[in-house]
Amino acid sequence: MKTHRFFLTLLLSAITIAGTSRAQTNYTVTRVIQGNGYSYLCDSDGSIVNLYNLTNPFIEVGQLMKDGTDFDDSIDSFGNDWQAGINEAQQLALQTFTAAELESFRSPAKQRFQISLFVNPATERVDEVGFYFDEEHNYAHIPMDRYRQIELAIKQNVTFQISDYGKRLNYCFTAVDFDPGPSPIPPGYMETGLNYVINNDLPCRFQDIRIEVTGMAGGQRYTLISSSPGDLSAGDSRSYAGNTLTLPIGTTFPRLELAVTGTSEESSYDTRITANYAGSNTTTTNFGNMGGNGSTLWLALPPPPSGGTGRHTLEITISED
Repeated sequence: MKTHRFFLTLLLSAITIAGTSRAQTNYTVTRVIQGNGYSYLCDSDGSIVNLYNLTNPFIEVGQLMKDGTDFDDSIDSFGNDWQAGINEAQQLALQTFTAAELESFRSPAKQRFQISLFVNPATERVDEVGFYFDEEHNYAHIPMDRYRQIELAIKQNVTFQISDYGKRLNYCFTAVDFDPGPSPIPPGYMETGLNYVINNDLPCRFQDIRIEVTGMAGGQRYTLISSSPGDLSAGDSRSYAGNTLTLPIGTTFPRLELAVTGTSEESSYDTRITANYAGSNTTTTNFGNMGGNGSTLWLALPPPPSGGTGRHTLEITISED
């Protein structure tokens, strides 16, 4: 949600003072970190780290109405462009971290890093910025000066539209759940994904359906999809979002295998394959005939366009012969 309650405890009895250092990355104890023109408090409980300006006036003060009464967090304090401000802060952080740092955040996955934004309702600008991360993850290896760069960039560039209700608050709070994004695609490779939908237009049930799409490049075989979507009753549809793969440019996917068993009748059916490739307006349809129980049908699948970066879709329809 757009408005959050946010409380941090200032552990004065446990604070130590650290001298100025551009490479200071010890966030394991609660202490003050002094840098060029700033003093940050590293508030650590041995597991979670909160970093924020020592002079941040909002840390020990919850969000309140300006008349001192409680505020209703079910009412949006931000306007409709809230996401634009979040996206801008995300991009500024992405631009500040180095490529090596961003890569370190991607593995292990789900490393938590939140950028806290304290917004002045009168100016609609970010007055204070804080950072929240797990001590055991790679964000704890980033020098304090890098976080200071992010803070200044956000304060200088990010604004929010504040709602009429939000303007009655002492401050507005929101946060960015930072995403380092995917790894860059290396030269000579493309990023390709494939979704599929399989439709049963027949008045009978199919069991143990299996879909496999395989491709070739440089003598090596790649599997873009290998999935069992389960039973398909009359009129049913199943969909699957395949993983995105980084593959050599020029990879073609010449074969689609569609295998079904346990149909309710012995017959043969038309199978229509429609491929929609990213970056191309061309839709190609192939037809194949699939037999009854336990049949396997191999169909030629047109290759994606050269350098086919993006996510493609494949629709498979089983209809009467």
